[in-house]
Amino acid sequence: MRKSRLIAATLAAFAFLSCLHAVAENTDGTSAKVILDQQQQIRTEAGARQGRYRDMAQANLEALFVEQDNVTRLLRGIDDTRQLPERDQIALFNSLEAIEGILNDTQDERLVCERFKPIGSNRTEVSCRTAEQRRLERANAEKDMTRDQRCNDVWSSGHCTN
Repeated sequence: MRKSRLIAATLAAFAFLSCLHAVAENTDGTSAKVILDQQQQIRTEAGARQGRYRDMAQANLEALFVEQDNVTRLLRGIDDTRQLPERDQIALFNSLEAIEGILNDTQDERLVCERFKPIGSNRTEVSCRTAEQRRLERANAEKDMTRDQRCNDVWSSGHCTN
């Protein structure tokens, strides 16, 4: 029992030191190698159902692996995330946010970014909102759509008031 605690403490210390090294090596968060190494470490531990991943739901584990596959695909063959086109940088950011949301069980708090062209403009803009904000906006838009389609004109006045 005591030996297993010592081994666990040693592994935790090693993981902590490797994280410190990764942070020191990747001060601006753009090194593809550091990101890929971190994702590989998470995948190894999650696949073995070790540590914090021991009780992770199978659906969350599968979603984690899908997002990690996206990260790996996007970072294949590059050294720095700034080498990616803006569209891929946004996709990478969204996948990393999804991974963080899955790991910390904070899916509603993760940021989701999207590119869009405002009506009447050819300039692309990027908008980032939390998953919860996006869900609420979608629900409000759906509610507005259904409310506007009903007319309670009981007096046949020719106009609707909702």
